[in-house]
Amino acid sequence: MGHLRLLVWKNFQLQFRRPKGTAAEILMPTVFVLLLIVIRSLVPDAGEQPAQAFCSSQVLAADYNRRIGNDQ
Repeated sequence: MGHLRLLVWKNFQLQFRRPKGTAAEILMPTVFVLLLIVIRSLVPDAGEQPAQAFCSSQVLAADYNRRIGNDQ
């Protein structure tokens, strides 16, 4: 437990000694997230696409020895 306390204290001291770096670590991710939110709000929404229906087919048997592209 003493090592953890010493490590936390050391990290606090390093952050305190470089306030510009600490501010950049906090502000840069916030700025990028806000930028992404603005970009997202500017792009028009495509809306929900209708569900695509496919015809179903029943597989009766599979020939596992047949190679793809080989018409035998």
